[in-house]
Amino acid sequence: DELVAWFGLNGGSPQANCHNALRAALVMQALLREVNRGLKEDFNIELGVSIGLHYGAAIVGTIGHTSHRQLTAVGDTINLAKRVESMNRECGTTLLATKELLGAVPVQLRTGHQVRTPLKGFTGEYELTEVLGFAERDALLIVQGTAEQLLGQADLFGPRFYENVFALAPEAAALFKRD
Repeated sequence: DELVAWFGLNGGSPQANCHNALRAALVMQALLREVNRGLKEDFNIELGVSIGLHYGAAIVGTIGHTSHRQLTAVGDTINLAKRVESMNRECGTTLLATKELLGAVPVQLRTGHQVRTPLKGFTGEYELTEVLGFAERDALLIVQGTAEQLLGQADLFGPRFYENVFALAPEAAALFKRD
């Protein structure tokens, strides 16, 4: 019942990695809303998600026996992100981010609740902010969020995909230029 995602393992700037982490979290929330529509209609239940985002250094490497190695990350950054995620229940939110992550994001965000709180296992208080979305449309987020809907019509996918994306976000056309 837990998923951990790391951004920046292959390099990239802190700004791009933090921006991508936020995109992934927002797409997860949007897709879960879609799933929940069907679950509510068919079974009268809904699933929830709780996301904690933090930015910082970690030790990353493979561990385990040679026949069963796995990639893992350890360190305060990893532990703090887990504590941030667990604060969602107490705050009545689903997506909380630390000021370290938000300080690296190169775009304006729509935010909700803000809280300064101690986190279990850490000294001092941490500033956590609920992220509701991007303040302005994000072309890549639109592409990621609409692709699943369009894939249901495989025979019409290509032409309709580009037509719809470019209608919603003309600036997205630059993402698809071929050299």
